[in-house]
Amino acid sequence: MGNLLLINESFELADCKETERDAKVRNFCDMTQKCKNDHDIFYALTSLVTHEYSYGNFYNDFIYKEWEEIIKEPNLKGISSTSHNLFFHLCFEYPSFAKLIENRDMFDKMPHHKGYSGLEYQNSEEPFVKCISSWYIWKISWLSKNQKEIFWKNKDSFLPNKEYSNTILLNEIKKYNKEDKLEKHKKDVAITFHEEVMKYKGRDLIAYTMKIGKMICEANYYIYEGELSKREQALSKSLRHIYSVIGNNGKKQYISLDFRHGMFEFHNSKGEHLGEFHFDGSYNSKSESDHSLKSFL
Repeated sequence: MGNLLLINESFELADCKETERDAKVRNFCDMTQKCKNDHDIFYALTSLVTHEYSYGNFYNDFIYKEWEEIIKEPNLKGISSTSHNLFFHLCFEYPSFAKLIENRDMFDKMPHHKGYSGLEYQNSEEPFVKCISSWYIWKISWLSKNQKEIFWKNKDSFLPNKEYSNTILLNEIKKYNKEDKLEKHKKDVAITFHEEVMKYKGRDLIAYTMKIGKMICEANYYIYEGELSKREQALSKSLRHIYSVIGNNGKKQYISLDFRHGMFEFHNSKGEHLGEFHFDGSYNSKSESDHSLKSFL
């Protein structure tokens, strides 16, 4: 759970191109649903209620205004009726959507995970959450530094954010025009990725494993263990990149990138090898004692 402060200036649409307005509103609505599902809390300054924009008052002249009037306003043109309805029904069921506070100091003094939100605009404060992808970045940045707050909501004991990290694999499948192979592999994204993309990397396998493996690890809140990687590399006399996270048992666990097969090697808190797994955390092969982390012995 995190806290997001709505920025008044972000809801001014006069300087936004008409062709870009609908996407900004829709992205914000989709992100808002994600926030609600994750129990994030929105805050807004009381000044948002009375602030005057180029189109008038935010609530009376935009959110609650009838569609026939919306399309007459030059600074709201380009927004579709679908997005406007989403904005009304999903995002701003005032006053339940955002908790009103008097000033920024009240928000700045709040503990826990904080950020800013609104429609995409220039010179936004960071971290600024405006769409689903920026929401994930905001979450990942916080949880990788505060791993004890990770909520392990699925049965997977290795990848707590697999829903998101699997989209990385799917994007790679699309990038290499292998979507038609999904049916062949029963729509299993990880298997399709490994069999149709990773398998054909040849001399680029190490670099590609390093790149995508890093993305998947970081998406699941793992952090790179530089010193441990160096020690293991010296002891094993081969390339090692190792990441760690505090698991659902409260103990550290590790992922070591397997550069031979483009896989993950999972290890428990004692460095013991737990097996080889695909990039979605699904099982590939059994554990081998000689694959355990040597510096733990």
